[in-house]
Amino acid sequence: MTPDEVEAIIGGYHGDPFRVLGPHRVKKGWEIRTFQPQAYEASVVIDDKPVLLQKADAQGFFVVSLDQDPGRYRLRLKLWNGSEQEIDD
Repeated sequence: MTPDEVEAIIGGYHGDPFRVLGPHRVKKGWEIRTFQPQAYEASVVIDDKPVLLQKADAQGFFVVSLDQDPGRYRLRLKLWNGSEQEIDD
């Protein structure tokens, strides 16, 4: 994932967003990447345990590194309007 790819996701003009977003195998395990501009905080929920994602861009691009394949997971979002929601990625 490059800064140009992140910019293209945020700008809405990336030609293949799922090449960047979602779960991806990386050199040191796995990463989950998501773009949630409506959220100020995001967590990935695996086996009912939340893991906080890091905000890689102020406009709502979040990333978390994991040691192993996340398998099935959900995203828990804290929205700018103060509400929370849990969604499928």
